Amino acid sequence: MRRVFIALAVVFVGGKAWAQTPRPDQRPSNDAPHLAMVGIVSAFGKGVPSNAPNSYAREVKLFRKAAMRGVAPAEQILGLAYYEGHGVPRDYAMAAEWFRRAAAQGLAPAEFSLGVAYVRGRGVPRDYALGLKWFRKAAEQGLSPGELDVGLAYAHGQAVPRNYAKAYEWLALAEATARAGGPSHLRASQAIKSLEIHMSPTQIADAQSSALAWFKSHLARK
Repeated sequence: MRRVFIALAVVFVGGKAWAQTPRPDQRPSNDAPHLAMVGIVSAFGKGVPSNAPNSYAREVKLFRKAAMRGVAPAEQILGLAYYEGHGVPRDYAMAAEWFRRAAAQGLAPAEFSLGVAYVRGRGVPRDYALGLKWFRKAAEQGLSPGELDVGLAYAHGQAVPRNYAKAYEWLALAEATARAGGPSHLRASQAIKSLEIHMSPTQIADAQSSALAWFKSHLARK
C-alpha cells in the first residue's frame, strides 16, 4: 500500500517530484489537495508496517476529507484503502464507488482499478466487458497495466474477438511503457513471445509499426 501512495503522489502533483516534504501547517486545513498530499506523505513516511492494525487510520481520514472535496487521486487512494482494508474495514462496494468517482474525472489508475473490480466481481457484478472498457480507458492514457490487460484480452479473445495483431500492438506498448523488470513489463514480454509463434514476420512488423505510431501520437498529445 505504501508503494501505491508514492505512485499516486506523483500523479497528484502532475508528474513532478516534491523537492521537500510539505508540512501540515503550510496551508489551510481545509485545502483539499494539501490534505491529500499530507496523507500521502504521512502514510509513506511514518514507517508503520502495512499489516499493523489501523496503521493507516489517520491517513485515511485525511484522504477522505480531500476525496469528499472531489480530489481524484484522494478518491482513488480511499478506494484502495477500502479494497485492501488499510485503515478501514475492507469493503469492496465502497472501494468500487470511490474508484468510480475518480475514474469519472479521467484518472487513469482509478479507471484501471475499476476495471479490476468488474473483472473480479468485487463490489460490483462481475462483467468482463465492462472491465475491459475501463482497462482500455486507462490504456489510452498510457497506463501500462491497462495496456497489458487490453492486449491479453485480444490475445485470448476475452470480451472481444481474438486478434493477434491488436494484442501485439497493446502488449508492445505495455512493454515499452512499463518499468523495466516490473510485473507488467515481464508479463508483456512473455505474452509477446507467445504471440509471435502465431504471427508471420510481416504481421509482427506491421503490429510493431502500429504500436510505434500510436506511441508517437500519444506523446504528441501530452
